[in-house]
Amino acid sequence: MEEMMNHKAPPKQIIIRPRLLFAIIKPFPSLILGAVLIMLIFYLSGILVSYFPSLVHYAHYFDYALWAIGVVFMLHYLYVCALILSRKYIISSEKLNYTRGVFSIQTDYIELYRVKDFIEKRPFTLRLINAMVLTMITSDFTDKIFTMQGIPRSNIGMELSELVEINRVKKGVREID
Repeated sequence: MEEMMNHKAPPKQIIIRPRLLFAIIKPFPSLILGAVLIMLIFYLSGILVSYFPSLVHYAHYFDYALWAIGVVFMLHYLYVCALILSRKYIISSEKLNYTRGVFSIQTDYIELYRVKDFIEKRPFTLRLINAMVLTMITSDFTDKIFTMQGIPRSNIGMELSELVEINRVKKGVREID
């Protein structure tokens, strides 16, 4: 009974993931580029066959090329969507863990006392889906500028700022300019 009373609750963790709509919208230009290339090849193949009638027998190869280009761009779009959705930010009382990856998973750790400044951006497209970009400037060697893109709009910047100050006081860290 005494052990249960002395047991501390685990520290609170905040888990943040990018919004689904952000993952759909962000790689959209590559999908548009693929559609434009397909239309261009379709148009050029018609011109090529009209000027060189002997190529009519090879016209089906243009169809294969169109399908291949379409499939490559669609697979790229889906991969980038999956890559964005695989991002996970876990904020604990002392660290920020950033995990990402579809086939290979990588995790970076940033000590909160190393964070120097925050920048919160809400461009028009992200305001439409109620999302934001939070950029942190750190003294970490691997992540000098750390960006959390497409995360749900919240007051996470203020919460992180408070945690950073608590950690700086606890570790005795002072910033010298």
